[in-house]
Amino acid sequence: MISVKPFEKRHLLEASQMFATKYRALQQENELLPASFRDEAVIEGMLARMIREHPGAVAIERKRVVGYLTGYSRIPALKGGASGVYVPVWGHCVETPNDIVAVYAALYSQMSEEWVASQCYTQLLTY
Repeated sequence: MISVKPFEKRHLLEASQMFATKYRALQQENELLPASFRDEAVIEGMLARMIREHPGAVAIERKRVVGYLTGYSRIPALKGGASGVYVPVWGHCVETPNDIVAVYAALYSQMSEEWVASQCYTQLLTY
């Protein structure tokens, strides 16, 4: 069973390893993708900066991080009049072979409540 918890510093290593592993596999299929996201340390640093200032969530299953979601929040007038959130490509990931739809739904359910509570009505996610 998956539980959703706040994204904390102790989750950074697992999250960055998960993203970098999936990204390297994707890059083998598409060589046009930039190489910088292959490096776990680069991803870990970006995620660390992100969660210091912006909320995030992790999906935990059997004491392991199996997914995460975080983004730049409280961006004024994002794509119109409302404040919003932008989730960069490295700001989310779900480990396979988990039920990707169910994990993302659980993460988004948690984060969308927080984003709306902070009046971030526009939510953009890069895939």
